[in-house]
Amino acid sequence: MATRTVGASKRIDGEHVLYRYLQSELVQSDIWLFQMLTARLIVGLGVWLSPAIYAEFPFLRFYAVRDPDARGNKAKGIPDRWGSPNKDGLFRDDNSLIKQMPYSLPIEGPQNRLYDGARLRKGFVASHAWRQLKDGQGLAARHRLTYSFVPNLVWLPREVSKLTDREGSFVQGYIQAISMKLYRSVPIRSELRSFVDDAWALLPEPVGIPIEGLPAASELNTFSMTEDALRRWVRDLDRVVDALQRAKERRQPTGKIVASRYGVGLSAVSKGRLGRLAEELADYRQAVGQDRNPA
Repeated sequence: MATRTVGASKRIDGEHVLYRYLQSELVQSDIWLFQMLTARLIVGLGVWLSPAIYAEFPFLRFYAVRDPDARGNKAKGIPDRWGSPNKDGLFRDDNSLIKQMPYSLPIEGPQNRLYDGARLRKGFVASHAWRQLKDGQGLAARHRLTYSFVPNLVWLPREVSKLTDREGSFVQGYIQAISMKLYRSVPIRSELRSFVDDAWALLPEPVGIPIEGLPAASELNTFSMTEDALRRWVRDLDRVVDALQRAKERRQPTGKIVASRYGVGLSAVSKGRLGRLAEELADYRQAVGQDRNPA
């Protein structure tokens, strides 16, 4: 009888085995089962920001952008720069600034008793539905208009989130199609219309996903908007606008501006770039509504 040699080099990591099984094994052996199972995981385990949040505050962190070097790289000699402004005055983030924003929001999960009424904690990723922008215009996470755009975000368990990173995959197209159905026809105030139209214009429409196979909005888990959370978000936006204006006048911003490195680092940004960003953010702040005064 032949014996199998047991080697010490091959190990299986249980924290990553689900993704590897789905992406390397099941997708090859049974594509239809793969699509049905992953679609069920996305609908059952994903959490979307409610359309009401999109209508009121469509960009969560309009002053931030994804920077792959934000947390540094010791091997390459790149220091940690998270929270510092880039040359345009934008907050350098690694996704963590967005990831934690809805942690205080209750989840409505009418078809998921595990989620309904709960709040998120560790193990979830703020996944971007679109990786590539339309017509080769770059990566959605690195573009300010799409980085924190509500329709481009869904919170997924880490192992499920990994499936969304494959460009042109069924999973990626499926969450894009859900996003289009959930948000595209939501009424938006005229003051916000130009902002959201510019963001939508950058996102390609998904292909090959029949609308008949998409879940209804009532089947999805969503974060519920609260006035307290909205006031906190507006307060942070106001602080950034004030800091940019102060920095443009070469005055030191007061207090902590989202992160300590951000306010300090603005002095290195040119006055022209500070002025442009301050004006754009002030326009967005006004469009959000003057009645949203922070408590």
